[in-house]
Amino acid sequence: MAIIKISSGGLASGVGGDDNTPAFFAHLSANQTLTNNARNKIQCNTEVLDSGGQYDNSSNYRFTPTTAGKYYVFANCDIASEGQGTVNWMLNEIFKNGTSSNLRVYGYMDLRNNGGNGGNIFAGGVFDMNGSSDYIEFYSYPGLSSGTPTAYGNATTYNTFFGALKLGI
Repeated sequence: MAIIKISSGGLASGVGGDDNTPAFFAHLSANQTLTNNARNKIQCNTEVLDSGGQYDNSSNYRFTPTTAGKYYVFANCDIASEGQGTVNWMLNEIFKNGTSSNLRVYGYMDLRNNGGNGGNIFAGGVFDMNGSSDYIEFYSYPGLSSGTPTAYGNATTYNTFFGALKLGI
């Protein structure tokens, strides 16, 4: 088991330093209206960290690292039903190169037996990136009984977020 030390200089003790770059962390700064029963690209538009300028936070909302290696990629979406609807299920997916046939990781929650009006779903995994054309994107696929699904965003808290860092292995 590796021990990770976080300091003002970055990560240390077996993991970290320049070995963990490029890296990025972005979040949704305002609510994003989603389409029910459809795959929606989550538009994390506010960068907290983008060490190599390799996350597009304004049009494609994708990370295209220019350094080959293995990357830990993670995402969370805070979804709720606006109106009187009930959230039946939520699926969040991280795709490599735009399709699940290349590789995807996902988080799923089924609420049909105990419906509510929202929740958070996290997804994370390791992706092998070629350093030239490979990219990753974050999608959410909500299923509501009625109402409008909304991905919650906020300027000062990280309700919905997306990030990655190169593993120093």
